[in-house]
Amino acid sequence: MSKTSYVAALVLAVWLAIAWRWTGTLSANFGMLIAGSVSTLFGAWYIKGTQSFAERNPAQALLEGAELLEWQKTEIQAKGLPPIESQPALPGSEGSALLLEKNSGKIT
Repeated sequence: MSKTSYVAALVLAVWLAIAWRWTGTLSANFGMLIAGSVSTLFGAWYIKGTQSFAERNPAQALLEGAELLEWQKTEIQAKGLPPIESQPALPGSEGSALLLEKNSGKIT
């Protein structure tokens, strides 16, 4: 299931909850209609944004996370540029997590 499907399901769930909780009170019904309208507008905005991104960047829209990074590395190498070397997230961390000295309790 895609992220867009989750948003559409959430909007549907909001409207189902509104239908289930519908009462004879005008003020309560008006508040629920406002909540449903806001959720629908948010869902439409999100879906329109993802569709617009997919139209502009079709290959990238299919990838997520590490797959996208690998695709970008491959694209750079296809242009004849040297490969990107892996670097630690923080300078001096050597790619490892913070270490706790045994006796002193200091983080290094």
